[in-house]
Amino acid sequence: MPLNTELLQSLREVDGTAHMHFELLNEYGIVASCYVEGWERPGGCLMRLHVMPTQRRKGYGTELIKAVIRATYAEAKSALSLSVKPDNMWALRMYHRLGFVVYYQLEGKNGDYLMTLDMTGKLPPVVVEMQKILQQAIAGGGVGKEVARG
Repeated sequence: MPLNTELLQSLREVDGTAHMHFELLNEYGIVASCYVEGWERPGGCLMRLHVMPTQRRKGYGTELIKAVIRATYAEAKSALSLSVKPDNMWALRMYHRLGFVVYYQLEGKNGDYLMTLDMTGKLPPVVVEMQKILQQAIAGGGVGKEVARG
């Protein structure tokens, strides 16, 4: 982790669903936070990753996600999923570096990518193929409609 950071985790229940909250603190307070929705299920969904604007591009978001991945793996979850805007290249690159792969693009105006990190090492062939497509698109500077749907 970046220097002088501390990770706080807390399990909360909202509407019958368990949410694991993660906060990364430094000497100035909370620098990054997120939660995993559905912590009671075999696979959770990463939600609302936020890094304080003054602390962005310093590695705090990456370190927080790494901590979430370690916690997810320690709890023997099968996968960790998330959604990301297609034009958010910083996030796409970070998630891709950490092992997440695109498995679907939502229809509609925003067309968010759904990504997953398989914790079992048994990715279906279609997801492996999409991982290659995303890697090529990132290397080429953009991610377009070439990601398979369905």
